[in-house]
Parts: sequence; structure tokens; C-alpha cells
Amino acid sequence: MSTNVSIKLLADYPHLFSAVGELRWQEWGRPPEPERLDWWVNITAYEAGRDHLPVTWVAIDEHGQAVGAVGLGEFDIEERRDRTP
Repeated sequence: MSTNVSIKLLADYPHLFSAVGELRWQEWGRPPEPERLDWWVNITAYEAGRDHLPVTWVAIDEHGQAVGAVGLGEFDIEERRDRTP
């Protein structure tokens, strides 16, 4: 069985902000990271840039469901601010 997945700019699919936020929350939503789902959804919407960093791409299956995501930001953490794309 093959699954068709397309990679799209999340900014073009705002109806998937919540789904991508939930995927991120499921992966990283425990200490030391924030634990609240609404925080992850809000930050996902913020990081869904189009013309500037941060930007997020979403993997969408043939049913229109978000199955993964990847983002690119200016820097990872404050201590690594000198390492940017």
C-alpha cells in the first residue's frame, strides 16, 4: 500500500495549524518544554511564516490530514544565536 504525501507551506493551510500544533505537542509537550496544547497551537500559527523566518512546511496525506511538519527558524536557542541559516 502506498501513501501519497505532499509537502506544502503551512501558511497556505491555516486550517491545519491546530493539527500540526497537536503533533508538536505530542512529540515535545512535556518538561522542560511547555506542556499546554494551546501554547503549541499558538506557536505553530506564529511560526507559519511565508516571507520571513520562522517558516513551517507540513506533510499532508491524500486525505488532507497533517502527518508531519518541519520548521526553519532564525536560531534554535539563545545560546546558539550565532548559528543561523
